[in-house]
Amino acid sequence: MICVMGPSVSGKSCLIKRFVRGYYKEGAKYEPTMGDTYNTTVDFSGKSQKLQIRDGAGLYHFASLQTADINSGAVFIVTYGIDNRFQWEDVPDVIESIKKIKGHPPIALVGTKLDLAGDRYVTYQMGSDLANQLNCAFFECSSASNENVTKVFEWAAQFVEK
Repeated sequence: MICVMGPSVSGKSCLIKRFVRGYYKEGAKYEPTMGDTYNTTVDFSGKSQKLQIRDGAGLYHFASLQTADINSGAVFIVTYGIDNRFQWEDVPDVIESIKKIKGHPPIALVGTKLDLAGDRYVTYQMGSDLANQLNCAFFECSSASNENVTKVFEWAAQFVEK
């Protein structure tokens, strides 16, 4: 299972819904996720593959679900909004929690909300450097514009049992 984790309002649900359902709802009211699971079949490199994607609970609202989300995951996507300092500061703790429970699974650090680059707090270099330091893959994407969304899940799919 691919588990998407990160602070509340970091773009987890939007990223997943853009990938699985192909849409982005502009201006949608924030609704905390208590941990939803999506099933989809994708075609990467001419091969059909079934994916199960867990939309992890926002860490502030439902911290008690974090351990269960980590235990269910085999591959992890850890999100933060590039426009949010507080989410950025939480990233190392999220990754440390994953590694404490799962050892060294595949983890991608994903800066979301690339469409808000004018409000950027976290530079590309900051994200890339932290990902290298924590031995993670690194992506930036925008659910609004669909930029790099598929790339994130193509990366994750390579680690999912076929």
